[in-house]
Amino acid sequence: MARRGADQVAYVSVANWRWHDHCVAKAKPSDQADLEFAAGSRNARDRYLHKAAFARLSQDSIDALSCDLQPLRNDILGLAFLEIMPANSSHQGSVDLSVPAFDVDRFCAVHLFLDPTIHRSQRWSPESGKGYIWVIDVTYVSRRFAMTSPTKRGIIEMRRKILISLILTCLATSSASAQFSDNKIVIGVMGDQSGVVADVGGPGSILAARMAVADFGGALDGVPVEIISADHQNKPDVASAIAREWFDRQSVDVIVDLPHSGAVFGLMTLATEKKRSLMVSGAASVDITGARCSPYVTHWTDDTYSLARGTAAALAGQGQKSWFFLTADYAFGHDLEKDATVVVEERGGKVLGSARHPLNTADFASLLLRAQDSKAQVVALASAGADTVNAIKQAGQFEIMRTQKIAALHAFVTDVNSLGLEAAQGLIITSGFYWDDSEGTRDFAARFFKGHGRMPTREQAGVYAGVLHFLKAARSAKSDDAAIVNAEMRRLPVDKFGRQAVLQQNGRLAYDLGVYRVKSPAESRRSWDYYERIATVPAATAFRSAIDSGCNTAAPVR
Repeated sequence: MARRGADQVAYVSVANWRWHDHCVAKAKPSDQADLEFAAGSRNARDRYLHKAAFARLSQDSIDALSCDLQPLRNDILGLAFLEIMPANSSHQGSVDLSVPAFDVDRFCAVHLFLDPTIHRSQRWSPESGKGYIWVIDVTYVSRRFAMTSPTKRGIIEMRRKILISLILTCLATSSASAQFSDNKIVIGVMGDQSGVVADVGGPGSILAARMAVADFGGALDGVPVEIISADHQNKPDVASAIAREWFDRQSVDVIVDLPHSGAVFGLMTLATEKKRSLMVSGAASVDITGARCSPYVTHWTDDTYSLARGTAAALAGQGQKSWFFLTADYAFGHDLEKDATVVVEERGGKVLGSARHPLNTADFASLLLRAQDSKAQVVALASAGADTVNAIKQAGQFEIMRTQKIAALHAFVTDVNSLGLEAAQGLIITSGFYWDDSEGTRDFAARFFKGHGRMPTREQAGVYAGVLHFLKAARSAKSDDAAIVNAEMRRLPVDKFGRQAVLQQNGRLAYDLGVYRVKSPAESRRSWDYYERIATVPAATAFRSAIDSGCNTAAPVR
């Protein structure tokens, strides 16, 4: 059925005529052993087959053609799959079996190596009959298998017991060509588990990642998906140490969540060096997909550019022309102030001043007094998490909101929940996710609430959407290689809770943004009913294009 070339490589094509599924198997014999191949299916008849292998052959035809024999490899088959990859179409000319024309994209190749203890034996090749079923005969086995329409020939004495019977046929959707390192996918959730932004990510981000894996099915073509987590404490050095341990010793394929822009920039260098993936949902610096971009990094939630295009643009459009900033003193805060300043000035406004504060500031009194003395119409908070909540609470104590408007440029639904509607009412908040926006967001939020007791933030929603898309891309690419998966993620459309989004070549996810006004207590109808949408910022306006981002998108993924 197959012929051996002078190079000692046998090429075999197999076809299941009932299902019209084809594959090409490339076998490299070791120790001069002959390999005889044919296809196997449910109508095979041979009581001498190993019972486990025969059980496979006795399944429904589709199951029998699944190529999923990896669990039998060591205990039964006695051989190993060294590499699986697409076959070359030139293999078609190396077969002795007449088959229909093949679609090159559907070829698969399987490299096998034979146990060196196996010896050569007399070769037997059945005559190709009219039936649609063939059975694989591997190595030196010299036993005739029953076929649907076989031509009887003399039976050659079997010199040894059958070692193996193996199916090497493939469905068009088969995972036979998949390559997953370490036979598992490992996702690391790294974030702030107990600090200033733990409410917006933290344990909720871990839950979101687990929900995505569960919704995907818990495994990728039979390969298990594992989740591990760690607290980077909002410290870049701690984040880098964790990531290096994960990449070098725990075979982590992708790290998700990742608040704190300073930590993310350090990890981007490491991930690019190690050729591993980062999926950022916590940090918001626009430079993540700008001049400092990496082909291994994608950004799944609002960035400083988009936040400014929402909240700052909305308030400037209402005639709020003079601004004073209270800014978190690290990369994210600096970028948010810079991008909001551009929007204000574009609309004829002016920035009267700014005051910077360290991360996790408890006392904003002196900063708020400076803002109050500026007489600016808007006091803009370029901060996040507990810093934003504390600043708003203390602004209320100073009665600043009687004469000035507070703009929370990076606020979350959990911040409003902590403040209460009495204190938060009237705030203008921009977000790419709100739990009550659509059927898709409400369904996700209801399931998330059961496990977490709070509605999801945009950071947690970004973790969910990102992990789900990563797994879809890995399945489509049949690989967990970071370069391949990142290219596939950019190629595939992104399902963002029932609405389509686009992952640009610079790694920036582009989608429509909502601009919301926080409701008053009288307007809220139920628990967590906090936002009223007042405007929508289209994706093309909300985010920079890849060309305009400053990212060298022409750089190849290596």
